[in-house]
Amino acid sequence: MLAKPGKAFDSDDYLFEVKWDGARGLAFIEAGTYRLLNRRQRDMTDRYPEFHFFQGLPAGIVVDGEVVVLRQGRSDFGLLESRERARSPLTIRSLVRSAPATFMAFDLLFEGYRSCMALSLQERRERLARLVRGLKHPQLLLSESIRGSGTALFREASERGLEGIVAKRVGSRYLPAKRSDAWIKIKRSETTVCAIMGFEPWGQRDFRSLILAGHVDGELRYVGRVGTGFDRALRERLNQLLWSRLQPRPLVACKIRGQWVRPGLYCVLSYLERTAGEEFRAPAFKRLLEG
Repeated sequence: MLAKPGKAFDSDDYLFEVKWDGARGLAFIEAGTYRLLNRRQRDMTDRYPEFHFFQGLPAGIVVDGEVVVLRQGRSDFGLLESRERARSPLTIRSLVRSAPATFMAFDLLFEGYRSCMALSLQERRERLARLVRGLKHPQLLLSESIRGSGTALFREASERGLEGIVAKRVGSRYLPAKRSDAWIKIKRSETTVCAIMGFEPWGQRDFRSLILAGHVDGELRYVGRVGTGFDRALRERLNQLLWSRLQPRPLVACKIRGQWVRPGLYCVLSYLERTAGEEFRAPAFKRLLEG
């Protein structure tokens, strides 16, 4: 089930919970074994051997949740990325010790081989809570929720640097692969101004993403790419500007292969946070500025 984007609100018809910054996962618990699939239905069981505790749940259960690596009570996406990239058994065993993962459960799809998806969210969560608390394993946690007070929760999540919150209608059914206002994701974002120093071409006269430069510790550096936030009119305007301003070299050093443009184009960008390498996470183009 998928969520629509939205803004913070209050409603007694909704439960509000933290939006955990990790990798979505479905856990299938069978007789004496389990499988963990990601959103693309790819098996990632071997990547997280510490989740063997799922075998302690009754067979015939399917749990929806988020795989996270927690540091001081918040999810660390950089550490989670290292877990997601790991493939060799030796590397995985090392990361289990240095960056153990937690499964943050938030919905129940099957119990006793019977579908729960037609039940209300509230009843599914009550059943899930009994299962999680009955197992009592520190790496299987229930994503706790509050009812009604979405604005206050979003404010607190933002102050703590969390990704945001998710609002879920109390009486809603579980609708696989559907995106509706039964689930609403409310994400924190920052804004900044960047210089457009180039672009990755797409076809003969279009671009796949813009290549950006920004100030880091007082100097201009490559800070990432942005490929979302363009409507047709804006894309046409950008293509006119970009292709008429080509120059042979980038404004600053950059390992990305692209077409480079003369200085004078800037944009307002929204983003979730900066990575350890000072690049933007989840960037979105907001507005064009011409120097």
